[in-house]
Amino acid sequence: MPLMPGLVVMPTVLVNTLLSFKPERSYPVLSPDRLAVIAPMYNEQAGAAQALTSLLEQEQHPDQIAVSINGGTDATYDVIVDLLHAQGFHLHDTRALRVYNAVVETWASEQLALEVSLAVYYRRVSKSESVNSLISSGVVKTKRVLVVDGDTIFHPSFIKRLREHFYRLHLPRRGGNPVLESYGLQSGSVTSFAPPGASPQARFISAGRKAEYAFASVLRSGQARQLGKGRLWGSSRLYTVIGCGFAARRDLFPLPTETETEDHDFSLEAQDTGVLLSTMSARELHERGFRFVVDGLERTPLDLFDAEDEITLKESGNARFVADALMGTEDPPHLSGLIRQIERWNGGGQQNALRRLGRSLKSNVHFAVWTALAENILGLGLLLALPLSLALNYGNPSIGLPPLALYAWLGFDVAFTFLLTFYGFVKLRRAEKLGWRVMPRALGDAASTLLPFMALRWLNPLTYVASATRVIPAFLRSRHGQLKRARPAPRTAKPRTVTPRTTTPGVTWERAYVRGAASRSAGVFVWSIVLLGLSAYGAANLAPYLNPVNEEAWELIHETAFVDMRDFDDPFLLQAQAKAAELEAAEVISLRPPEDKTLSRFCDPSFTRLGSVKRSFASVSTGYEPLNLYSLRLLARLAPLAPYLESAATAYDVPVTLLLMVLINESGLDPLAVGPTEDKGLSQVTSDALTLLKGLSWDETSAFYNPRLVPEVFSVYDPDFSVCAGAAKLAWALRQEGVDDWREAYALYINPVHGLVNGEVSERHEPLVAALLLLEDVSLQLGAVFEVFETESERLSRAELDLLKVADDHKADRLSLREAYEAAFEVAEANRLEDGELYQKLLTSYFADEPDDALAATEP
Repeated sequence: MPLMPGLVVMPTVLVNTLLSFKPERSYPVLSPDRLAVIAPMYNEQAGAAQALTSLLEQEQHPDQIAVSINGGTDATYDVIVDLLHAQGFHLHDTRALRVYNAVVETWASEQLALEVSLAVYYRRVSKSESVNSLISSGVVKTKRVLVVDGDTIFHPSFIKRLREHFYRLHLPRRGGNPVLESYGLQSGSVTSFAPPGASPQARFISAGRKAEYAFASVLRSGQARQLGKGRLWGSSRLYTVIGCGFAARRDLFPLPTETETEDHDFSLEAQDTGVLLSTMSARELHERGFRFVVDGLERTPLDLFDAEDEITLKESGNARFVADALMGTEDPPHLSGLIRQIERWNGGGQQNALRRLGRSLKSNVHFAVWTALAENILGLGLLLALPLSLALNYGNPSIGLPPLALYAWLGFDVAFTFLLTFYGFVKLRRAEKLGWRVMPRALGDAASTLLPFMALRWLNPLTYVASATRVIPAFLRSRHGQLKRARPAPRTAKPRTVTPRTTTPGVTWERAYVRGAASRSAGVFVWSIVLLGLSAYGAANLAPYLNPVNEEAWELIHETAFVDMRDFDDPFLLQAQAKAAELEAAEVISLRPPEDKTLSRFCDPSFTRLGSVKRSFASVSTGYEPLNLYSLRLLARLAPLAPYLESAATAYDVPVTLLLMVLINESGLDPLAVGPTEDKGLSQVTSDALTLLKGLSWDETSAFYNPRLVPEVFSVYDPDFSVCAGAAKLAWALRQEGVDDWREAYALYINPVHGLVNGEVSERHEPLVAALLLLEDVSLQLGAVFEVFETESERLSRAELDLLKVADDHKADRLSLREAYEAAFEVAEANRLEDGELYQKLLTSYFADEPDDALAATEP
């Protein structure tokens, strides 16, 4: 059956692909079983002669060929008769099959020990009925029967190779009798051919089918492999034989007539039969004419075993897939005919599954039927979910399937399909004995047929649904009728005579025509587009309410190369200095000439596009009041950092007091702060925040373009970096759509994806936002101290004045950052600010001369 797009990654496909590589451990057997070929034909005038000729020219002839003319209106009979005359056959006998309303002609040849029976029906009959009648009437008497389509062409070695798989010899590994298994079914490999003069459409269909058959040959090889003696893996799990050419043991007939795909139904029924065991001696096998092929040499049973050695004969319904038994068939030349054919195949598969509901089946048949049905339904579900998932992602990138993932999935699907078809073509070309040309031929076949195959596979889901709209209601009506007939008749009811129907259910002739199949599939296509379109539109509009996110933040975090904060959380100044040296050695990126020298290596205003308005604490216009103990402690922490805050606020055009509020609320201005969720540094950055900032800073079209912000090497504990990162993140939040005030901006700062829900601060982040607003007065007071320092420094307290001088000296580069912290520490100690733990931590770890010394200093 055709596979749906994307189903190449389904479990059974993968399992069967792996099983197809399993080495064969049994040996071919040449048996005395006689073989007859039955070729039903209905209006096969065009291909009958070529098909029959390929059977007559086999390296090993069958014992009988029975051609069945199943009604029809063309000259198929005349074509067959002319060919038999040309091949030296003459009419030997004619007899009537009155029960079947048919005549059987027997043709014989003096050159070939081969009998040809030509059955002519005077009514239109199905393929199954014609095969069954020829067997039941005794026209075909052989133990093995090869059923072929009337337009199939066979490789000259087809029958020879098929015969080697009537039986297989299994030698025991750990004692016990050797097992000679008589297989119930044999199925060969098929390929498609386009006749000379075929239209482009026919050649395209043939190319797609050629790849499909190669693909299926790999899967069938795996389905027929047997592992051990278990009920499931020890038996074949073949979903269906190749309908245009398969052999079966006579006792497995008749062919089913109740479904549209008799070959599929027959495959399942055959594999569901019991196993018959008996024993024979090697002498008996020798006398009956069995021969074994070992290492390419024909050996008698007496060559391998003692005459009285017992060999177990196992007659099973297991199937063999014979990859090197080749045949070719002509596929429908038009798209409408192809749709009818695929819908019949899918409908037959559904009928056969429904017929087995509630039945007791062997494990291997259960597996073949229900995994195929489940995976087809799952495939339909995936195809239905795909546009909905894309629509959800379009409406909200935090849910659904992003296009990139879709491309990756389709890419894997295409690559795996190509590899499987290539492997299938390798097996087919090897069967043709091409030597060194196998690989290039197979590669050319796979490359030239991949596109048609991928395109035609999209017909399968449409026809699968279309056939289900026909098969399932018919099954329910049938089941309802059976239940009604099963009810006991009322006591007053009179008995009546029921005349059985004489019409044949199911398929009525070869190349079955499913009425309305093309229009039904077209209707499914139209309705699918309409319903999926409406569903996708609804999903896209509903998506923002399912998991509200900031789309830009989500895309930046999930589409930018991930930045792992653990790679940049070195707390030691020695490493930070080394990284700074690498950074300073890099090419300086300036978007405008610098106006004033700043200390920042990450966000000098000349590096950014937003740095047009100079921001400083001295520009804060508010009344000065002497700082209380809490505010003075904050000023001590702020003093070494003030130049970085002013530079960052200018570079990203954010209010310096707002930036100060954010940093106080995030870290209390502790450069080595680690939050409860492992956020780190002054601005409490995370891996997601770093990824977002990298996406913003490295985008040349962004207003936040500044590739120096997130270089290859830096430390999240570096105050310069951390202040710049906080300013960049705050600037981005302030400029997001729907952000009207500081509250909403800070909510996005805390959580760029979920902080702002439908224009409102999320409940989870509301307390943190409220805490920020409480810091506004403190921030303004600190700013006023800087303003007074510029104009009326005598109004400041001694502690305030000393701390502002630290900030000023650091800004003028008269003090390094370490020296600024040491000076601020002295002021804090002199004024009993009780903040020595922060400075001790900085001076003994971050500003340590050697990392090992710093670690030793922090150990208890």
